[in-house]
Amino acid sequence: MVLIDSPLRKREDVMESGAACLGSRVDVLLSSATPEETQEHYQKLCGDSFEVRHSTPDEKGKGLFATRDLPGDSVLLHESPLVAIQEVDSRTGAVVCSHCLEHVGGLEYQLSWWLMNMKSEEEDEELGVVQRALMEGFLHFPFAEHLQKSPPVMCSNVCGDIYCSEKCRADAWGEYHQLLCVGPTNSEEETSEIRFEHAQNMIRNGNRGMASIPELCIDQPAMQEFEKFSLQTNGIFLLAARLYAKVLMKSVKILEQNEVHLSAASEQECWEALLEAWVPVKHAWKVIWWEGVAIPEDVTDGEEFRNDLRNLSTHAVQLLQSAIPASEQFPALFHPKVFASVIGMFEQNNLTIDVPSPLELYLDDLDEGEHKTLHSLGIVKDLLSEAAEFPLEGTGYFPITCCINHSCVPNAMAIRRTGEDKDRNVSLISLRNISKGEEICIAYVDIDLELHERETLLRDYGFSCRCDKCTKERKAAVLPKW
Repeated sequence: MVLIDSPLRKREDVMESGAACLGSRVDVLLSSATPEETQEHYQKLCGDSFEVRHSTPDEKGKGLFATRDLPGDSVLLHESPLVAIQEVDSRTGAVVCSHCLEHVGGLEYQLSWWLMNMKSEEEDEELGVVQRALMEGFLHFPFAEHLQKSPPVMCSNVCGDIYCSEKCRADAWGEYHQLLCVGPTNSEEETSEIRFEHAQNMIRNGNRGMASIPELCIDQPAMQEFEKFSLQTNGIFLLAARLYAKVLMKSVKILEQNEVHLSAASEQECWEALLEAWVPVKHAWKVIWWEGVAIPEDVTDGEEFRNDLRNLSTHAVQLLQSAIPASEQFPALFHPKVFASVIGMFEQNNLTIDVPSPLELYLDDLDEGEHKTLHSLGIVKDLLSEAAEFPLEGTGYFPITCCINHSCVPNAMAIRRTGEDKDRNVSLISLRNISKGEEICIAYVDIDLELHERETLLRDYGFSCRCDKCTKERKAAVLPKW
């Protein structure tokens, strides 16, 4: 028998080969670093006081260990996040820089923002008077100079993102925002072409450091759909999009360093650039979101719950992919399992960023000193007290800190210190002396809670704590009571 090779057969072979290649590349992005790669990567980040070990003696996975004796009550580490974002539920109560998460504007601006988002003038006629006085600059709070923040700087593309400075706006645009900016959304008639031209005009007209990469222009209406879906379902998708944008921007810059433009880059060149840009994510502990999440106690059908998460995550990455035409050159990155592994990475590793409102600090200062001023504020004092209960709540992935394991008897804590930690930094503080070779541990949950409450909260992290405190309490719980 003579086999005749047809064009159709050739196309099928190419498709099968392409699918196999995509599958193998997806597996590479999902894979973990080797122990040798882990040691080399974190050695560059940790300096001479710590080391990240690929596995701990009790098989908890990666862990951070002291390489010298460390004193108690000391700042051991300042760390900036790979990515961080304000929580969706926090946005109506606190106005912060979209990039560095510092509060923006004076106390008057913070209160006005809260009133605009949280209150209605119909509730009380006086609220309208206060709001207008704040907006028109007639109401100022005394003794608040030390709490005044930088005036807000708006995104040049009028998307609504707010920054604390021109620098943060430029840094955000250069790192990720030009791939995520939804553009002006207040006019239904405005086409995507007009939005894009508006952005280009703003960039050309003097926004230093904000040069756009033409090959990375996006479909802004599609990006609006992605943002809307994320806000309605799970804000963690927005953080994943920010990480994806950073990886794509880095990939394009790597290509440019090799004198290759994205539009002319081969499939292999794009893949190699992506691998290099993916390195910080490769070393993170990742799990497919719908596979690793703990089933809530009130859920009766666990399989249906996981399928719902799978569908949400898959739809989110499809929306994101449709908004970024350059995604065609990086198909493995937009595979649903790769996107879900990033969500799982965040859910298992992220740190909560919690910063008190400047309004709370102001009221604390007045309580300690200017009693007459506090009393004279009248209705404004009540509004301040109410608005002060809305701190900045954010979440971020910190590469070194996220390697630190949990203990209900921690020897360190990771916090963002009010007035001291800037530029999205968190600080690692020792709670006691730490000996050379000792593992550094923090508490993921409130250690003053009862054992069963701690165990319930830790289920979301996928483990059961075996620290001395938990071990003793479990033994005590099963001992007979006489």
